[in-house]
Amino acid sequence: MVKVQRGLFLAAMVLGAGTIISIPVFVHGGDGQEGDDATPVKFGFGKLSPPEGAADQDASGSIHLKQKGDRSAIHVHVRNLEPGATYDVQVTKGETTEKIGSITTHDGNPPPPRCFSAKLSVPPPPAGEGVGGHHPEGDQPATPRGYAIFHLNEERTQLKYWIVVRGLGEIASAELKIGDATVTLETDGIGRLDVNAEQLAALAAGQGSVTVTGAGDPAVTITGSVQVCFEEKRERIAAHRAGRGALRLDTARGDKLPLGALGVADLVGATFSVVDSAGNTVLTGAVAELMEGGFHRPNDGGHGGNPPGADEPCEADLTRPDPAPDADAVGDIEIEGEELEVEVARLEAHTVYDVILIQPGEGGASASIGQLKTGWRGAANHEFKAVEGTALPFGKTKISEFVGHGVEIKNPDGAVVLKGAIPAIACAPEEMDRKPGMEGGGGALPVGVADSYFQLDEKHDASFIRGDANDDGAVDVSDVVSTLRYLFLGMEAPYCPDAADSNDNGEIEISDPVLVLLSIFQGSGPIRAPYPEQDFDPTADESSCRPFSG
Repeated sequence: MVKVQRGLFLAAMVLGAGTIISIPVFVHGGDGQEGDDATPVKFGFGKLSPPEGAADQDASGSIHLKQKGDRSAIHVHVRNLEPGATYDVQVTKGETTEKIGSITTHDGNPPPPRCFSAKLSVPPPPAGEGVGGHHPEGDQPATPRGYAIFHLNEERTQLKYWIVVRGLGEIASAELKIGDATVTLETDGIGRLDVNAEQLAALAAGQGSVTVTGAGDPAVTITGSVQVCFEEKRERIAAHRAGRGALRLDTARGDKLPLGALGVADLVGATFSVVDSAGNTVLTGAVAELMEGGFHRPNDGGHGGNPPGADEPCEADLTRPDPAPDADAVGDIEIEGEELEVEVARLEAHTVYDVILIQPGEGGASASIGQLKTGWRGAANHEFKAVEGTALPFGKTKISEFVGHGVEIKNPDGAVVLKGAIPAIACAPEEMDRKPGMEGGGGALPVGVADSYFQLDEKHDASFIRGDANDDGAVDVSDVVSTLRYLFLGMEAPYCPDAADSNDNGEIEISDPVLVLLSIFQGSGPIRAPYPEQDFDPTADESSCRPFSG
């Protein structure tokens, strides 16, 4: 792996025999889209169901048509299909059928881990020997023990770590062993260290250990092997996502609506089909109507999705504000029946956070619904239920009436570290794309919601141009700069990682910007399809586009 100092702002690359090009790597803010929030929005929802006689009658899905002004989008969600398989999505109207994209479903395997931990204790003495290095019983307040936590950044280049010890006194030395390598850790128990792909693979395979030695006399050492955090939970979540997938088309990104449609209204009544590799239709459905100005999901049994009271809950991610007081914080909200659960992780350890409920709309009233007290891992969860004899905020009588209300997690200084909104009750996490303020029964969307209205809150398939790492619709030197910033400066990952993977080998590495430069300046870089036109990835792989992309 190429190592470059994090402060680098100039990259020099050699092309051919002695040709050198220097590229300034500028750091600047995002170029988020501005929108006219007064423009009305249109949307429609349709259910995808297996046709009669289809092999998999458990398969299901949904279609979402969205429009605001000249911008239109189509979102297709599928569930309970073959894990890791690729399906074509088609739309038919009259005698005309057109493929609009493909969906590669989750394969059911957990993503590469980003959290590792080690439980530290005094190693057992060799057989036949006493416990060396211990004080006599009663001389120590507690048996020496501790924990080490390692969190990997999104770019997978750096581990942030915390070491907590008890009964050891001050730390005299600490080290992490990964395979044959030994890395010295900070004695205050907090720090960061650069890692490469081989080291991460070793940690994921359990080939790491932490050793901490106290400063006492005699010195006491505690040690432990490094394991992946929450391995069983990660496997359960991955198994839950197996066979799920999503597709996004968006005219703001250069996608064209199918069948020559000028807007989503032209697609009302069209048949959407999901087709497997053998040409069999596994799901089919249509959007019967469009709504305007608010959110409405019909529930007439024909295309309305799950009825109220369905067993499967909805959950929504909590997001960090910008700027973020804690850049590593993550969390989610889940509502099931008459119970609301807020879960957070990667916050400050042993800290109390307030959970604030906010009424929808600009300037909505707020009320505290409890507190989160993090443990040594920086994680916590809070359940909010209706208690007999205790009034709910804002005059509500049921927890389900809080759908669409905002939620903020505030630290002891009153700063918001995470925020989000309570999702719908009766739907699967990937099925609905409901946003804050989009409550049943219509009504205007609050300011700031309309752009997020086009987002997909999960990884999904989308069209792209390979080599167009910055997603601006063209392949040029700015894409080289964007990839270098991601690889060596830890900047934001590409919206679609496949776009930066110029040689389509499944990894983003230094060979990818080199290939783009060769293509631009020498015409010799064979950038793989889809190139030079925007299209969907013809190669089935684990790479998907990122959530929260407007």
